[in-house]
Amino acid sequence: MPSHDIPAELRDRLSNNALRPFIGSGVSRSVVDASSGQPLFPSWKGFLEATADCLQGAHPKEPKFADRLRLAADFEDETDYWLSSLEFAKRSLGGDSWYGLLKALFDPEQTRAEESSLSLASKVWHLGSNLIITTNFDQSLHWAAHSHCREVRPSSRAELAKILSQSPTTPHVWHLHGSIGAVDELVVTTSDYKRLYKSKAFRASQEAFRQLASRCSLLFVGYSLRDFELLQIFEEHKEIFVDGNPTHYALLSEKDTARIKHEGIPVRPITYQNHNSHLHEILDALISEVPCEKTPLQEAENAGIDAFAANGPRGDHPPVRSDPKSISLNQLFDEYTYPELLANGRQSTTVRDLQNALKRWNTFEQNVCSANGTKRAYCFIQEIDTKSLQGFRRWLLREGHSVTTSMRSAASVVRMLKTAQREGLIDRAPQNTDGPTVRRPSWKPLLQVDQLKSIWRGTQGLDWPSVTEDRKKPVWNTEQYWKAALVMWLTYGLRTQELISLERKYSPILWRDIELPDERQQIDGSSYGWFSYTPQHQRRLKPDPVRLPLTKPAYQALLKLRPQNPAPSLRVFNAPLSSTTFRKSMRILAEVACLPDAGGKLPTLIRDTAIQNLDFHYVGISDHVTGKAPHRSPATRIRRPGGRTIALAQAFLDCYATFDTYDELFEEVNDQYEA
Repeated sequence: MPSHDIPAELRDRLSNNALRPFIGSGVSRSVVDASSGQPLFPSWKGFLEATADCLQGAHPKEPKFADRLRLAADFEDETDYWLSSLEFAKRSLGGDSWYGLLKALFDPEQTRAEESSLSLASKVWHLGSNLIITTNFDQSLHWAAHSHCREVRPSSRAELAKILSQSPTTPHVWHLHGSIGAVDELVVTTSDYKRLYKSKAFRASQEAFRQLASRCSLLFVGYSLRDFELLQIFEEHKEIFVDGNPTHYALLSEKDTARIKHEGIPVRPITYQNHNSHLHEILDALISEVPCEKTPLQEAENAGIDAFAANGPRGDHPPVRSDPKSISLNQLFDEYTYPELLANGRQSTTVRDLQNALKRWNTFEQNVCSANGTKRAYCFIQEIDTKSLQGFRRWLLREGHSVTTSMRSAASVVRMLKTAQREGLIDRAPQNTDGPTVRRPSWKPLLQVDQLKSIWRGTQGLDWPSVTEDRKKPVWNTEQYWKAALVMWLTYGLRTQELISLERKYSPILWRDIELPDERQQIDGSSYGWFSYTPQHQRRLKPDPVRLPLTKPAYQALLKLRPQNPAPSLRVFNAPLSSTTFRKSMRILAEVACLPDAGGKLPTLIRDTAIQNLDFHYVGISDHVTGKAPHRSPATRIRRPGGRTIALAQAFLDCYATFDTYDELFEEVNDQYEA
């Protein structure tokens, strides 16, 4: 494409760094599998066909399930039918199989990609912008960056605010519909879109996109006018495609250019004849209009070479870093802590906690430290000590934050400083000493036996759940379901997400985790079978499950719930369709136990009661059962007070040999067992 064919306004946008690439599936589809020579990522039709094959394997006796998806794949421009069919597939496959399918299709190893096929994605990074927007799920843009690339997802409100307030200095990819790095946040089906539209994060994302599009021109690359994602953007953001706002551009084929003029779609087309050659020529012409200064990708590549020559390879950390003698807490998070969290696969909630603590720390510096009129502000990480953290906590309390928030915020600061300690930036991270004492609540933190009995009887008044997850009539009734849940809660001190998972990122108890004996034969020393699970607290450092013997009441309760020949991946306890359903049941049980103010705290009270009873009979066993034991301690053994160790399962059996607290409570279960 000759340079004189580039619109004058687009040239100005390129020279002033006021152009933001908006990438579609065509760019990802240009990436080729090195072994087969086929596109590495599927089209929408290929996605539907792969889902149909997966359904056929999961439900061989129900061919109509797969036929529905194949029929949807044959329909073109039927977006609603596609999404509803994928919603059907998601429900039919179940969470684990569905997310596994998405990972298999959109998260291949980078080594599978033909390096030369990344050239189109690589050229996008040479358009002078450190921010690329996309509706794609995959990581091809990250691969093409050849350096550490920050990921902005719909839930990343803090990141959005940051890139709007100042242009990012390192490569960022804004995934409007989620990234495969957080598979549970992907927007693929009808329910996913409803969840997205109802979320506060979506409204923040919409506003951020409007602000960005009102300041910068967008360049759509890799889309056609048959891509419903592009048409959806035009529909949702009509106000940014009107006169008075910057002109937005789209690289389109000749056929789409004619259609865009006929239908009056509010973008200015730049036409190409051939996707593989002419499109590259157009991008080269656009890149030539970028000022002679290095593009973001060139700067990152050169900085990476310089850093490698000076310090050696740094794994997945960003190649450009600040002087360690003058690094602030914000720089520490951006350049060290955040990349380390990504490399370790930590959950988004951990990142949010650190980001919230960082915002509070910045306000603390501005309002307190700078107001002193001295140079005592804690601007460098080397100056942050225990006294600084104490001042930070006291300030948070004065600002009206709770004791818990003040302690967690200080602990988050210490966590970031421990990253600096591991990197050799500071000698030692300060300790977060105990904060002010917390006033005990008006109601006792542990449930008494009469309250437990009231909760036990209150299960008769609950109406959820009445069907199984696959909408079939269960072998149990609602009362048996809740009594079994209470038995497991009170016996093992489980968390809600470990028992009845309300969020997709957590794994609840499945039937493959339960070993029930047939005809009461003994299994490995336990008369009633075994129960395995991985506590949330030890999932990252000690991924092996804790294996505990089932007690008599637990065995009887689970036997009542067990369907005939359950699938290994079937949940033991149904997950509610929404957390509202679960909390409603909790409120009813709390009111029955005369704890009207407990509400959502009732599961925590039940769990704390179980933990205290465990420790009463065997000191320290609750930490091992619930996963809070130090990560260096073995997952299968517990230390006796005298120093010797004993198998955790044996300690648990010893504990329940004298466990009489629940005998009267579980009398009904025991009687049923004997019968």
